[in-house]
Amino acid sequence: MISSQVEIMDKEIFYLMRVYCTVVELRSFSAAADELGVQAPAISKAIAKLESMLGKRLLNRSTRSVEMSEVGSYFYKQAIEHLTTLNSTLEVVESWNSAVKGSLKVTATPAVGEGFISKVIAEFHQSYPYVAIELLFTNEIIKLPSQNIDIAIRSSNKLENSCLRSKQLISAKRMVLASPSYIEKHGVLNNVDDISRHQCLNFKHKKVLNLWPYFIKNQQFEVITNDTLVCNNYASLRDMCIQGVGIARLFQYQVMDELANGKLIQLLPKTNWGEQTIHAIYHEKMADAPKVKAFVDLLQNI
Repeated sequence: MISSQVEIMDKEIFYLMRVYCTVVELRSFSAAADELGVQAPAISKAIAKLESMLGKRLLNRSTRSVEMSEVGSYFYKQAIEHLTTLNSTLEVVESWNSAVKGSLKVTATPAVGEGFISKVIAEFHQSYPYVAIELLFTNEIIKLPSQNIDIAIRSSNKLENSCLRSKQLISAKRMVLASPSYIEKHGVLNNVDDISRHQCLNFKHKKVLNLWPYFIKNQQFEVITNDTLVCNNYASLRDMCIQGVGIARLFQYQVMDELANGKLIQLLPKTNWGEQTIHAIYHEKMADAPKVKAFVDLLQNI
């Protein structure tokens, strides 16, 4: 009888752990229910059962938020480790001597997502048709490890947890650009100081990035720009630049097509505007998961 109860508990605990981790990451019972495809009462019942089994209160609930208790925080860290190990093992076994399959969840900023990742999705899908991909593009940094994210594509290799791994994908140069129509109307730029008299398109995330750094022999300088248009989306800045609204500082991978077809022209090409190094961040235990390895390898070989 006891062994039977233990067997039932072993089968159930992984589901309860998954529910718990999802609630913690989304900070909402209803959001967790949507994510897991169940009704909200099922989530409440699962958390109550888990707390009853452990004899500890894992979550402190209020009408506005769901926060972990001290022991709940410890349990979350351990649960993520166990679930990640299990998921990685299942991925490897499932794809053993067969096609890569499963679901892959990737997050990135809209700039990196739209300008870099989106361009390889068709190729990835053609090579791995049995992998379902979910992309989440947001300027907010999603904390890892997470049950809801397999890979985070970031411009920083900073790791918030020692269990994570970082792999460099590309190094992309910044460029200052304008449309032919803008140049025809306002003239070319002869040096960096000329930028201050031009209409500039600036990106904003929490603050306006209106100081454009540039480098001369590894020494950094800055030019102050005029805010003709401010936007929190690089794709929109590129479109406005194409339409001749102003000059913009963008990443090379965002404007390859526009440079090739002449819609945008690089200004001051000899100036070093710095570069952005893009990294793939994922749990080290997922490094051998076929879907993760396939996606990272493809991004590295662009």
